[in-house]
Amino acid sequence: MKRIHMRRIVLSLVSGLVILLFSACTDSHERKQAYFDKGVALFEQGDIARARLELKNVLQIDARFAPGWYWMGRVEERDGHFRKAFADYSRAIELDPEHVPSMVRRGQILIIAGDIDNASRDADTALAVAPDSPAAIMLRAAVRLRQQDVEGALADARAVLAIDPGHVQATAMLGVMHYRAGSLDAAIATVEAGIAENPDSVVLKKLLARVYDAAGDVDGTIDVLRELVEAKPDDPRYNRELARYQLEKGRTAAAERELRDAYAGKPGENVLAIALVQLVAQLHGIDAAKAELAEMRRASPGSTDLLFLQAALAEAVNGRD
Repeated sequence: MKRIHMRRIVLSLVSGLVILLFSACTDSHERKQAYFDKGVALFEQGDIARARLELKNVLQIDARFAPGWYWMGRVEERDGHFRKAFADYSRAIELDPEHVPSMVRRGQILIIAGDIDNASRDADTALAVAPDSPAAIMLRAAVRLRQQDVEGALADARAVLAIDPGHVQATAMLGVMHYRAGSLDAAIATVEAGIAENPDSVVLKKLLARVYDAAGDVDGTIDVLRELVEAKPDDPRYNRELARYQLEKGRTAAAERELRDAYAGKPGENVLAIALVQLVAQLHGIDAAKAELAEMRRASPGSTDLLFLQAALAEAVNGRD
């Protein structure tokens, strides 16, 4: 009886230990996944600092989790730390030799660094794992461009568009190649088709504006630049670019109105203030620019950028006198 009783106690203890270990593993996995999901979401929202913290938590729980190293590489790359990003992608590939996203990102860094041979090896390995991966095919296309194999790169871009008609990178590459070859109608058709699939793509709209301008379509260019202004209302650089283009094409009143309206909507925005004062100086003279700037400084007395601009105007006046 005593032996039976002891055996029951031992079995009970073992069962309890197994349950505890299983619970701990399950809890650890759930926490890792929660940190990972939050880190990726924060990265995609542009909150890089907080994404980094969440992904560090992931790797503290599981240092052999390849996707965690991949996304940490994305964080480092976004911050401009390419050496660290390269190391993180390499770690992900070491842990998972078939992790295609890491091969592609590492290959892109290698291209930037001019190491085309190793970039080509990453492209070949990625394609061996995932022959229909648009990202892997575009990596090979980029390698081929650097190797002066234009036809091969175009073939790759077309292959990607056959798989994914809305692929931004492939559309942009094909559009740029048509543009450089002087085939403006083909470039316009390619980029417009891409925008139809990706109506919010800033990259493609910038390219379309460039091609329209090369084709002499000023109104079309202005329309696209206006779309960018409306799509990015918090980025004054697009207002400035639209005004610059209008001025370049002799539409001075429209350029001035663009900057005045934009500055009225964002009072104190230094990018717009500086652009407007410079435009006023160009169109109406230094004295008009000084008056414009004085009014701005009354509205934003603490702006050092406006103070520097005031000093530059004073120097210009002294030079004129």
